[in-house]
Amino acid sequence: MSPNGNAYVFNGSTWQTLSVSGTQLEAVSCVAGMFCMAGDNYGLGYTYTGSGNWSSGKAITTASPMRDVSCGGPGSCVAVDANGNAYVLTGSSWSTAHNFSSMNSLPLVSCASTTFCMVADRYGNTDVFNGTAWATEPAFGSGVSYVVWLSCGSSTLCVALDGSGNSYIFNGSTWTAAVPVEGGTYIPGVACRGTAFCMAVDANGNAISYNGTSWSAPTTVVAGQYLGGISCPSTSFCMTAAGNNTSWIWNGSVWSSTPIATGASGISSFDCSSSTFCALIDSNNVPYDFNGSSWTQYGSLGGIQAIWQVSCTGADTCVAGATSGYIYSSFTTLASPTITADVIPGTLAFVSAPSSFNFTPLVLNGTNQVATATETLDIGDNTGSGSGWNVTLANTPFTDASSQQLANSDFTAATPATPVCDGGATCNPASWSASTSPPFGGAGLPGPVAGKLLSSTSGTGLANQTVTLSWTASIPGNSYSGSYTSTWTLTLASGP
Repeated sequence: MSPNGNAYVFNGSTWQTLSVSGTQLEAVSCVAGMFCMAGDNYGLGYTYTGSGNWSSGKAITTASPMRDVSCGGPGSCVAVDANGNAYVLTGSSWSTAHNFSSMNSLPLVSCASTTFCMVADRYGNTDVFNGTAWATEPAFGSGVSYVVWLSCGSSTLCVALDGSGNSYIFNGSTWTAAVPVEGGTYIPGVACRGTAFCMAVDANGNAISYNGTSWSAPTTVVAGQYLGGISCPSTSFCMTAAGNNTSWIWNGSVWSSTPIATGASGISSFDCSSSTFCALIDSNNVPYDFNGSSWTQYGSLGGIQAIWQVSCTGADTCVAGATSGYIYSSFTTLASPTITADVIPGTLAFVSAPSSFNFTPLVLNGTNQVATATETLDIGDNTGSGSGWNVTLANTPFTDASSQQLANSDFTAATPATPVCDGGATCNPASWSASTSPPFGGAGLPGPVAGKLLSSTSGTGLANQTVTLSWTASIPGNSYSGSYTSTWTLTLASGP
């Protein structure tokens, strides 16, 4: 967000400008549910809920600039100003000032949930908001040196860091005295999650973890490198980075390096919302995102002053702010997840077994006559291959009880009409191959050696459909009377 009232939104590949009333931001916080809150140096608050634009500034206070803001959930935030006042956002309304009489300027705030927010000033005075009311907590123990960092993982775990490398730990009721994290080495960042986990990084390339009782010995992440902060979205994933184009990932047990990009220049700010999404901006205002295995570089945000804070709530929600008052927000996917829909092949088969049928009865009258019959075949090609299919037929002779026979050549069928899709089926009706014209090239029934009755061309005949065949039987005038029967064997196979 700039002094002339612009915000910049990332749409997955480019940055776009959104209009916001002119201001200079001091703090920003995003939480799950596509909700971000920003506070400016005029005491105004701005919200983003993924609708495409930031809200107009709503007065939090006119008395003092905002200094920090933290949100425990959508529509549930605490902002603190430079005069030691706190303001609570509930839904869309800000409370009146809650003044901490004991607090000095430049307080910090960290919300672990909608029912727990810790506020601490630079000299260890603290208050807690429980979702309904404020309560003054005991101040830090002895030895406080200017507090620079505050992180709460739950209502029973908060860690504050001072400029001398000391930590102060809140257990739900009291704060400890100063506990050196690493023998007085400066600690530029700490992130806490849950009731018994914090991870801190130092200025010499080491990481130090807290297990709810004590700090571990330092673990070398990258020797001699200044680690500019840390982000831990869970107790089994943390990310830190330094100025040598490399990030370091902690997987719950060990640290490993992942190159950011050739040419990345210093690290300005970063944040992770999960083990498969982090956003990072370098000192040249070039953004990158991490998908769980590698970084992707995007176009520069432009020649503005340095980015001072990035906050992410999901794989498609990040906000970045600059010292000049610009704010950059991303509410479309930076990563590219692969979504799979498996379509498993079925079978090629008759939907129902071919049925027996009868020709119309004839009365001998001394002349040649024609009997007719209709046969239906319900065929289901659910292979999804588009290979087409064919039906072959073999038959025994039409014979009566006294062993008289009718010739196979007397029985013919016309090329069938286009099949009809079965109820509930969207089919691709069979298109008949020109090489197959029932009945078997005009020769009638094939006899014991199977002949091709139907042939659906490639790319047709998909899904359940019914074929109707019209048969004719030419009965000579000198035929013997009787009931003639034949056994037909129909075979369905893939391919035309």
